[in-house]
Amino acid sequence: MAGQQGCSGLHSASLTMTTKESGKRVDYTIHRLVNPTEADVQDVTNTLAQCFHEDRFVHIVTAHDPALYVPFFKSQVVAAVIDGVIYIAKDAKGALIGAAVWFGPGQEMFASPQQEKEAWEPFERMFSPQLKRWWDDVLTPVDDAFVLKSFGLGTKLRGWHLQVIGVIPPYQRLGIATKIIGEVRQIASAKHLPMTLEVETQTNVNVYSSLGFKLKHQVDVCGPWGDFSMYGLMTQT
Repeated sequence: MAGQQGCSGLHSASLTMTTKESGKRVDYTIHRLVNPTEADVQDVTNTLAQCFHEDRFVHIVTAHDPALYVPFFKSQVVAAVIDGVIYIAKDAKGALIGAAVWFGPGQEMFASPQQEKEAWEPFERMFSPQLKRWWDDVLTPVDDAFVLKSFGLGTKLRGWHLQVIGVIPPYQRLGIATKIIGEVRQIASAKHLPMTLEVETQTNVNVYSSLGFKLKHQVDVCGPWGDFSMYGLMTQT
């Protein structure tokens, strides 16, 4: 903004929450998405795009081109189908209300030939020449150096990296994202592995800090479509 190693089958949790605002009960389930269909992939993609439709970072890295917003998330979802793990949250009627993309031990987004061909290249082909140059010459090198400075050599690849997580607005602030993270936290903690993530706002730094993540590094990124900061956070093993 997970690799299947270390994951023992389908993790499911049936949870009931009560909103503080209205007092009504909200039933939802969380589980790992296994063998997703193309319809599942698109559903997860659309859900994440809905969660981040006003996100400044997404707008900047897509050159404020609305035609790239959904493909931006689809590239990450497809990459996770190939080499990662996807967790989803559904309401009592079975509608998707949240999703998270993880890459686990030994896996990294867009790192394998299959991911590059099926996940990254379809997205990249939509870039304008200027956007492609900026990704190649600025964003990717800055992010690579940022990851190394934030987590150290090999740490991100050794643990569980949260690529993206989102819950649609009507279900936000109910602890659903926290529960999704908790599913992977159990797996990571059992093997004494770190969890890492990158965010782009101080608000999110505060949120993840409250969940036990520690801020490791911060960098400012400049670009023709706007500037932003990146923050690297990690749990302790």
